[in-house]
Amino acid sequence: NCKNSVGETALHIALRTNKEYVFQILLSTGPDLSIQSNNGNTALHYACIDRVISDNVVDKLLAAGVDINCKNIFGETALHIASKKNREDVVQVLLRKGPDV
Repeated sequence: NCKNSVGETALHIALRTNKEYVFQILLSTGPDLSIQSNNGNTALHYACIDRVISDNVVDKLLAAGVDINCKNIFGETALHIASKKNREDVVQVLLRKGPDV
């Protein structure tokens, strides 16, 4: 749960750098999923950005209790980001969980 200079945890960095195997290990340790980087992104926001990260990761974060409605400093939820990035697979996973829209 330690943060770097831009407020990212190891979990955030694993997702931002497309290290899904590292994500799996870190998630198994029970990290605080509510931690936001300096720009307000949670692990869920990071998981929605890059197509390399599978929708399975998003599903695992949701199952672990991440807040689906958390907004970053730009007022964006993970659903906003997934939509902007044309992540149709992730949008479907998120919509099944009933986010605020």
